[in-house]
Amino acid sequence: MKQDLSTYRITLLLYLGVLLLPFSFYYTYSSMQNLASDTTAIKQVSQTGGDMLAFVATSDQQTKKQIQLKIDKNLKELGLWITSNNKKEFYVGGRTLQKDFNRLKQQWNTLKKNPDKPLALKEWKAANSLSFTIDKMLLLKQDKMSNIFYINIIGAMVFLLLLIYFTRMYIQQQIKKHAIYDYDTHLFNQKYFLARLHTAVERAKRENTPLSILFLSINNFSNDDYNEKQQKHLLQKVGHILATATRDSDTVCRYDDNHFAVLMSQTKKEQGSPLKKRLKSGLESYDFELNPKPVFHCDITQFEMNESEESFVKRSRN
Repeated sequence: MKQDLSTYRITLLLYLGVLLLPFSFYYTYSSMQNLASDTTAIKQVSQTGGDMLAFVATSDQQTKKQIQLKIDKNLKELGLWITSNNKKEFYVGGRTLQKDFNRLKQQWNTLKKNPDKPLALKEWKAANSLSFTIDKMLLLKQDKMSNIFYINIIGAMVFLLLLIYFTRMYIQQQIKKHAIYDYDTHLFNQKYFLARLHTAVERAKRENTPLSILFLSINNFSNDDYNEKQQKHLLQKVGHILATATRDSDTVCRYDDNHFAVLMSQTKKEQGSPLKKRLKSGLESYDFELNPKPVFHCDITQFEMNESEESFVKRSRN
């Protein structure tokens, strides 16, 4: 069986649309993790400046040692953050983020050896300056991340809307493709007509009964004669007249753009003449409100037992 590649393409697009959601959520989660890490860095720098003042101010050696261990730990963790965020893109200072941090670290190493109050105050100011720099970097980073986030959301929404649109169009095409009714006239379509013709021909050959086709064509159906809206109006009215004039046992269809076919089982050509007359009379008397007036051609062809279905249809249309 031949596979419909369009089905696989639509399915693939649907999977992509579904995968966009977890990627968006992951980006949001990753962004929040980065913001939490940045906030922790600001907190550590601020605490370090205050701890340096406390380190100098306290005289208890046990307390001083605990403060020192705390500052060393904060600076070690902060160093890892500085290394991964040492980008000129967001830096607002006069040198680099790494140099600002190294300066703070060097002053701390000096302060540990010589707990001097003026140096501690200088350290506190350096820590505040670094905290201010990181805070400004965080604001710039947040702005960029927010813009990227909204762009991703808008892109995902646009993609999903387009996906819904194309999926809807594809479903409509498939409905038209597999339906047995014509969309414009609500008569049977060519696919259904040919299936019924096959059954009728087999029955006519098996039972040796007559079979005829009436073909009706609209001769002036081009775009030069009528616009799209007028063509649709004409098709609907002709379809209604055909459905009204034919018998319940007849199979009426729109064969193609401007051709209609009526399959008449157990009917000879001359027996179909009353239908032909009714159609001609109905079409000629009906006011289609179109200019120019529609021109129709109608003829009946009887099936010959030795011919194929294709030959029968071709001969009926000529």
